[in-house]
Amino acid sequence: MLLLIGTINLVAAFVAIVGFSLNLYVLILTDANSTVAREAGAKYFYLSTLSSGLILYGIFLFFLVTNTVQFFDLNFCISITSLNTVSEAALKVAVLLLLSGLAFKLSAVPGHL
Repeated sequence: MLLLIGTINLVAAFVAIVGFSLNLYVLILTDANSTVAREAGAKYFYLSTLSSGLILYGIFLFFLVTNTVQFFDLNFCISITSLNTVSEAALKVAVLLLLSGLAFKLSAVPGHL
């Protein structure tokens, strides 16, 4: 988690989040003889894979529009008001994908499963 706090770009933040969640797979499957634990581990793995894909696609869209993944450069590029409508729409989709992927990764969204 210290890596996540100290990152300065989106790719390093993604690697830190994925590295943290890999440890949770092992903790869920400590009781692998139980069918409930195996089912929970499989569900968590599939949801984590989906959320990783959403985050990566959001990062890709950010890079496609702004040509950088550094946090300070992203702040500067997003605050520029001279973006065309296609770039603005792509940035909105990128933010939506990134936030929904983070919500899945932090287990904030599928809490009812």
